[in-house]
Amino acid sequence: MQTGKITGRSLEQRLAAPSELAGPSPHLGLSWKQLAAGDLDELADLLRESADPEICDELRILQQVTPWVRAVEADRRNMDAIVGRDTNGQLQAMGFVFNNPHPLTEAQANIYGVIRPHWRRRGIGRALLEWQDGRARQLMLANGYDLPASIRSRVRVSNMERRRLLAAGGFSPHTRWTSMDVDLGAEHAEYARAARERLEARGMELVTFDEKHSGEVLRLHNRISMVMDRRQPMSQAEWDEWMTPEDRAASVLLTDGANLVGYSLNSARDQAMCVKFYGVERDFRHEGVGTDLIVSQMGEALERGITRMRVPVISESAPATDFLTRYGFFEGSAQILYSIDI
Repeated sequence: MQTGKITGRSLEQRLAAPSELAGPSPHLGLSWKQLAAGDLDELADLLRESADPEICDELRILQQVTPWVRAVEADRRNMDAIVGRDTNGQLQAMGFVFNNPHPLTEAQANIYGVIRPHWRRRGIGRALLEWQDGRARQLMLANGYDLPASIRSRVRVSNMERRRLLAAGGFSPHTRWTSMDVDLGAEHAEYARAARERLEARGMELVTFDEKHSGEVLRLHNRISMVMDRRQPMSQAEWDEWMTPEDRAASVLLTDGANLVGYSLNSARDQAMCVKFYGVERDFRHEGVGTDLIVSQMGEALERGITRMRVPVISESAPATDFLTRYGFFEGSAQILYSIDI
Protein backbone atom coordinates (compact mmCIF):
# COMPACT_ATOMS: atom_id res chain seq x y z
CA MET A 1 0.00 0.00 0.00
CA GLN A 2 1.38 3.43 -0.97
CA THR A 3 1.52 5.69 2.09
CA GLY A 4 3.27 8.65 0.51
CA LYS A 5 5.49 8.89 3.60
CA ILE A 6 8.99 8.98 2.20
CA THR A 7 11.81 10.64 4.07
CA GLY A 8 15.36 11.37 2.97
CA ARG A 9 18.46 10.08 4.68
CA SER A 10 19.41 12.18 7.67
CA LEU A 11 22.83 13.73 8.18
CA GLU A 12 23.50 11.10 10.83
CA GLN A 13 22.61 8.30 8.41
CA ARG A 14 24.75 9.72 5.62
CA LEU A 15 27.84 10.28 7.74
CA ALA A 16 27.57 6.99 9.66
CA ALA A 17 29.98 8.41 12.24
CA PRO A 18 31.25 5.88 14.80
CA SER A 19 29.91 6.39 18.33
CA GLU A 20 33.30 5.43 19.75
CA LEU A 21 36.66 5.66 18.05
CA ALA A 22 39.95 4.10 19.08
CA GLY A 23 43.34 5.18 17.79
CA PRO A 24 45.65 2.92 15.78
CA SER A 25 46.39 -0.38 17.51
CA PRO A 26 49.46 -0.49 19.80
CA HIS A 27 50.53 -3.76 18.17
CA LEU A 28 51.82 -1.67 15.24
CA GLY A 29 54.58 -0.37 17.52
CA LEU A 30 53.38 3.08 18.59
CA SER A 31 51.19 4.30 21.44
CA TRP A 32 48.79 7.13 20.63
CA LYS A 33 47.29 10.08 22.48
CA GLN A 34 45.73 13.42 21.63
CA LEU A 35 48.22 16.13 20.73
CA ALA A 36 49.04 18.41 23.69
CA ALA A 37 50.92 21.67 24.06
CA GLY A 38 53.93 19.80 25.42
CA ASP A 39 54.26 17.92 22.11
CA LEU A 40 54.72 21.00 19.92
CA ASP A 41 58.53 21.12 19.92
CA GLU A 42 58.78 17.46 18.97
CA LEU A 43 56.03 17.92 16.39
CA ALA A 44 58.05 20.71 14.80
CA ASP A 45 61.00 18.33 14.54
CA LEU A 46 58.80 15.62 13.00
CA LEU A 47 57.46 18.03 10.38
CA ARG A 48 60.93 19.31 9.50
CA GLU A 49 62.16 15.79 8.91
CA SER A 50 59.13 14.02 7.47
CA ALA A 51 56.47 16.39 6.08
CA ASP A 52 56.21 16.44 2.30
CA PRO A 53 57.77 19.76 1.22
CA GLU A 54 55.49 19.84 -1.83
CA ILE A 55 52.26 19.74 0.22
CA CYS A 56 51.94 23.29 1.51
CA ASP A 57 49.27 22.46 4.10
CA GLU A 58 51.48 19.76 5.66
CA LEU A 59 54.14 22.38 6.25
CA ARG A 60 51.52 24.58 7.96
CA ILE A 61 50.29 21.93 10.42
CA LEU A 62 52.19 23.46 13.34
CA GLN A 63 50.74 26.87 12.51
CA GLN A 64 47.21 25.42 12.67
CA VAL A 65 47.47 23.21 15.74
CA THR A 66 49.37 25.59 18.02
CA PRO A 67 46.37 27.84 18.85
CA TRP A 68 44.14 24.75 19.01
CA VAL A 69 46.11 22.96 21.73
CA ARG A 70 46.16 26.17 23.80
CA ALA A 71 42.44 26.90 23.45
CA VAL A 72 39.74 26.02 25.96
CA GLU A 73 37.76 22.86 25.23
CA ALA A 74 34.74 24.77 23.89
CA ASP A 75 36.91 26.29 21.14
CA ARG A 76 38.44 22.99 20.01
CA ARG A 77 35.49 21.56 18.12
CA ASN A 78 36.67 21.73 14.52
CA MET A 79 39.92 19.81 14.55
CA ASP A 80 41.66 16.96 16.26
CA ALA A 81 45.18 15.57 16.21
CA ILE A 82 46.87 12.50 17.67
CA VAL A 83 50.55 11.65 18.01
CA GLY A 84 52.25 8.27 18.12
CA ARG A 85 55.30 7.53 20.29
CA ASP A 86 57.62 4.56 20.26
CA THR A 87 58.64 2.53 23.32
CA ASN A 88 61.39 5.07 24.02
CA GLY A 89 58.84 7.85 24.18
CA GLN A 90 59.98 9.51 20.96
CA LEU A 91 57.32 11.09 18.72
CA GLN A 92 57.31 9.23 15.41
CA ALA A 93 53.96 10.05 13.75
CA MET A 94 50.92 12.29 13.86
CA GLY A 95 47.45 12.43 12.33
CA PHE A 96 45.48 15.64 11.90
CA VAL A 97 41.84 16.28 10.96
CA PHE A 98 40.58 19.78 10.21
CA ASN A 99 36.86 20.33 9.74
CA ASN A 100 35.80 23.53 7.95
CA PRO A 101 33.81 25.33 10.67
CA HIS A 102 31.65 27.50 8.36
CA PRO A 103 30.73 25.58 5.19
CA LEU A 104 28.50 27.19 2.60
CA THR A 105 27.87 24.52 -0.04
CA GLU A 106 29.75 21.46 1.29
CA ALA A 107 30.92 20.25 4.67
CA GLN A 108 34.61 19.41 4.25
CA ALA A 109 37.18 17.74 6.46
CA ASN A 110 40.84 17.77 5.42
CA ILE A 111 43.19 15.10 6.74
CA TYR A 112 46.98 15.06 7.04
CA GLY A 113 49.30 12.34 8.26
CA VAL A 114 53.06 12.49 8.85
CA ILE A 115 55.17 9.43 9.72
CA ARG A 116 58.94 9.25 10.02
CA PRO A 117 60.41 7.30 7.08
CA HIS A 118 61.69 4.35 9.12
CA TRP A 119 58.20 3.78 10.58
CA ARG A 120 56.46 3.61 7.22
CA ARG A 121 55.26 0.42 5.47
CA ARG A 122 54.24 -1.19 8.77
CA GLY A 123 50.47 -0.64 8.50
CA ILE A 124 50.50 2.56 10.56
CA GLY A 125 49.35 4.70 7.61
CA ARG A 126 46.30 2.52 6.99
CA ALA A 127 45.36 2.45 10.68
CA LEU A 128 45.84 6.22 10.96
CA LEU A 129 43.66 6.76 7.89
CA GLU A 130 40.87 4.71 9.48
CA TRP A 131 41.01 6.91 12.59
CA GLN A 132 40.99 10.07 10.47
CA ASP A 133 37.98 8.88 8.47
CA GLY A 134 35.99 8.16 11.63
CA ARG A 135 37.06 11.35 13.40
CA ALA A 136 36.22 13.49 10.37
CA ARG A 137 32.71 12.03 10.32
CA GLN A 138 32.31 12.70 14.04
CA LEU A 139 33.39 16.33 13.69
CA MET A 140 31.09 16.97 10.73
CA LEU A 141 28.15 15.38 12.55
CA ALA A 142 28.82 17.51 15.64
CA ASN A 143 28.79 20.64 13.47
CA GLY A 144 25.37 19.68 12.17
CA TYR A 145 25.50 21.18 8.66
CA ASP A 146 23.11 19.09 6.55
CA LEU A 147 25.07 19.61 3.32
CA PRO A 148 26.94 17.40 0.88
CA ALA A 149 30.09 16.30 2.69
CA SER A 150 33.59 15.20 1.78
CA ILE A 151 36.75 13.97 3.46
CA ARG A 152 39.81 15.20 1.55
CA SER A 153 43.51 14.48 1.25
CA ARG A 154 46.14 15.89 -1.11
CA VAL A 155 48.98 13.73 -2.35
CA ARG A 156 51.80 14.02 -4.85
CA VAL A 157 51.09 12.29 -8.16
CA SER A 158 54.39 10.42 -7.82
CA ASN A 159 53.56 9.07 -4.33
CA MET A 160 51.98 5.82 -5.49
CA GLU A 161 52.14 4.24 -2.02
CA ARG A 162 49.93 6.99 -0.55
CA ARG A 163 47.64 6.98 -3.58
CA ARG A 164 47.08 3.22 -3.27
CA LEU A 165 46.42 3.65 0.45
CA LEU A 166 43.79 6.31 -0.21
CA ALA A 167 42.12 4.25 -2.94
CA ALA A 168 41.95 1.25 -0.61
CA GLY A 169 40.37 3.52 2.01
CA GLY A 170 37.53 4.50 -0.33
CA PHE A 171 38.96 7.78 -1.64
CA SER A 172 38.70 8.76 -5.32
CA PRO A 173 40.83 11.24 -7.32
CA HIS A 174 39.10 14.55 -7.86
CA THR A 175 41.24 17.60 -8.74
CA ARG A 176 44.82 17.89 -9.96
CA TRP A 177 47.26 20.72 -9.15
CA THR A 178 50.21 20.90 -11.53
CA SER A 179 53.11 23.11 -10.49
CA MET A 180 54.54 24.99 -13.46
CA ASP A 181 58.11 26.18 -12.79
CA VAL A 182 60.33 28.65 -14.59
CA ASP A 183 63.95 29.63 -14.10
CA LEU A 184 63.99 33.39 -14.55
CA GLY A 185 66.44 35.03 -16.93
CA ALA A 186 66.91 38.31 -18.79
CA GLU A 187 64.29 37.44 -21.41
CA HIS A 188 61.60 37.29 -18.73
CA ALA A 189 62.05 41.00 -17.96
CA GLU A 190 60.95 41.68 -21.54
CA TYR A 191 58.01 39.26 -21.22
CA ALA A 192 56.96 41.14 -18.08
CA ARG A 193 57.20 44.54 -19.73
CA ALA A 194 55.03 43.42 -22.65
CA ALA A 195 52.46 41.86 -20.30
CA ARG A 196 52.19 45.08 -18.30
CA GLU A 197 51.67 47.04 -21.50
CA ARG A 198 48.84 44.70 -22.53
CA LEU A 199 47.18 45.16 -19.15
CA GLU A 200 47.60 48.94 -19.31
CA ALA A 201 46.02 48.95 -22.77
CA ARG A 202 42.95 47.39 -21.14
CA GLY A 203 42.93 50.12 -18.50
CA MET A 204 44.27 47.78 -15.83
CA GLU A 205 46.98 48.34 -13.25
CA LEU A 206 49.03 46.15 -10.93
CA VAL A 207 49.16 47.36 -7.33
CA THR A 208 50.85 45.95 -4.26
CA PHE A 209 48.75 44.17 -1.64
CA ASP A 210 47.67 46.68 0.99
CA GLU A 211 45.90 45.89 4.25
CA LYS A 212 43.02 48.17 3.27
CA HIS A 213 42.28 45.83 0.35
CA SER A 214 42.34 42.66 2.45
CA GLY A 215 38.58 42.22 2.90
CA GLU A 216 37.83 42.68 -0.80
CA VAL A 217 40.63 40.29 -1.79
CA LEU A 218 39.19 37.68 0.58
CA ARG A 219 35.74 38.00 -1.00
CA LEU A 220 37.17 37.60 -4.51
CA HIS A 221 39.36 34.68 -3.44
CA ASN A 222 36.38 32.89 -1.87
CA ARG A 223 34.27 33.32 -5.00
CA ILE A 224 37.00 32.01 -7.29
CA SER A 225 38.27 29.14 -5.15
CA MET A 226 34.76 27.74 -4.64
CA VAL A 227 34.48 27.33 -8.41
CA MET A 228 38.05 26.37 -9.29
CA ASP A 229 38.87 23.76 -6.64
CA ARG A 230 35.72 23.31 -4.54
CA ARG A 231 37.13 25.05 -1.48
CA GLN A 232 34.73 26.49 1.04
CA PRO A 233 34.91 30.19 1.96
CA MET A 234 37.55 31.29 4.45
CA SER A 235 36.47 33.34 7.42
CA GLN A 236 38.24 36.61 8.17
CA ALA A 237 40.06 34.96 11.08
CA GLU A 238 41.24 32.06 8.91
CA TRP A 239 42.34 34.50 6.22
CA ASP A 240 44.32 36.61 8.70
CA GLU A 241 46.13 33.48 9.90
CA TRP A 242 46.69 32.04 6.41
CA MET A 243 48.06 35.20 4.75
CA THR A 244 51.19 36.05 6.73
CA PRO A 245 52.66 39.59 6.55
CA GLU A 246 55.51 38.21 4.41
CA ASP A 247 53.02 36.68 1.96
CA ARG A 248 51.04 39.91 1.71
CA ALA A 249 54.24 41.84 0.94
CA ALA A 250 54.98 39.48 -1.97
CA SER A 251 51.43 39.52 -3.41
CA VAL A 252 49.89 41.79 -6.05
CA LEU A 253 46.41 42.91 -7.06
CA LEU A 254 44.95 43.83 -10.44
CA THR A 255 42.50 46.73 -10.75
CA ASP A 256 40.61 48.38 -13.59
CA GLY A 257 41.37 51.75 -12.05
CA ALA A 258 38.44 51.61 -9.64
CA ASN A 259 37.66 47.96 -8.86
CA LEU A 260 39.60 44.85 -7.91
CA VAL A 261 39.45 42.43 -10.85
CA GLY A 262 42.27 39.98 -10.08
CA TYR A 263 44.87 38.88 -7.56
CA SER A 264 48.03 36.82 -7.18
CA LEU A 265 48.72 35.57 -3.66
CA ASN A 266 52.42 34.78 -3.45
CA SER A 267 54.97 33.42 -1.06
CA ALA A 268 58.64 34.33 -1.55
CA ARG A 269 61.36 32.32 0.19
CA ASP A 270 65.02 31.64 -0.59
CA GLN A 271 65.14 33.27 -4.04
CA ALA A 272 61.96 31.46 -5.14
CA MET A 273 58.45 32.81 -5.50
CA CYS A 274 55.45 30.49 -5.28
CA VAL A 275 52.09 31.74 -6.51
CA LYS A 276 49.75 30.08 -4.01
CA PHE A 277 46.51 31.23 -5.66
CA TYR A 278 45.62 33.56 -8.48
CA GLY A 279 42.52 34.47 -10.44
CA VAL A 280 40.48 37.12 -12.18
CA GLU A 281 36.81 38.03 -12.08
CA ARG A 282 34.53 35.99 -14.35
CA ASP A 283 34.04 38.79 -16.91
CA PHE A 284 37.81 38.94 -17.58
CA ARG A 285 38.54 35.23 -18.03
CA HIS A 286 39.64 33.49 -21.24
CA GLU A 287 41.14 36.73 -22.57
CA GLY A 288 44.74 36.29 -21.43
CA VAL A 289 44.32 38.59 -18.43
CA GLY A 290 45.24 35.88 -15.91
CA THR A 291 48.34 34.93 -17.89
CA ASP A 292 49.45 38.57 -18.12
CA LEU A 293 48.85 38.93 -14.38
CA ILE A 294 51.39 36.15 -13.77
CA VAL A 295 53.93 37.09 -16.45
CA SER A 296 53.90 40.78 -15.54
CA GLN A 297 55.43 39.94 -12.15
CA MET A 298 58.59 38.40 -13.62
CA GLY A 299 60.47 41.68 -14.01
CA GLU A 300 60.00 42.80 -10.42
CA ALA A 301 60.82 39.28 -9.21
CA LEU A 302 64.15 39.46 -11.03
CA GLU A 303 64.88 42.85 -9.47
CA ARG A 304 64.29 41.31 -6.02
CA GLY A 305 66.75 38.50 -6.68
CA ILE A 306 64.08 35.86 -7.36
CA THR A 307 65.47 33.17 -9.64
CA ARG A 308 62.53 30.75 -9.85
CA MET A 309 58.74 31.09 -10.01
CA ARG A 310 56.15 28.38 -9.42
CA VAL A 311 52.53 28.67 -10.54
CA PRO A 312 49.76 26.11 -9.85
CA VAL A 313 47.43 25.01 -12.65
CA ILE A 314 44.18 23.44 -11.46
CA SER A 315 42.35 20.89 -13.60
CA GLU A 316 40.27 17.73 -13.37
CA SER A 317 42.75 15.76 -15.49
CA ALA A 318 46.04 16.44 -17.28
CA PRO A 319 46.10 20.24 -17.61
CA ALA A 320 46.46 22.42 -20.68
CA THR A 321 49.63 24.35 -19.89
CA ASP A 322 50.62 25.96 -23.20
CA PHE A 323 49.58 29.38 -21.89
CA LEU A 324 52.62 29.18 -19.59
CA THR A 325 55.06 26.98 -21.52
CA ARG A 326 55.39 29.70 -24.16
CA TYR A 327 57.06 31.81 -21.45
CA GLY A 328 59.56 29.13 -20.46
CA PHE A 329 57.56 27.32 -17.78
CA PHE A 330 57.93 23.56 -17.45
CA GLU A 331 55.96 21.00 -15.46
CA GLY A 332 57.36 20.40 -11.99
CA SER A 333 55.60 18.32 -9.36
CA ALA A 334 51.88 17.60 -9.41
CA GLN A 335 49.35 16.81 -6.70
CA ILE A 336 45.92 15.19 -6.68
CA LEU A 337 43.05 15.83 -4.31
CA TYR A 338 41.48 12.56 -3.24
CA SER A 339 38.09 12.64 -1.55
CA ILE A 340 35.33 10.52 -0.08
CA ASP A 341 32.11 12.22 -1.13
CA ILE A 342 29.21 11.63 1.22
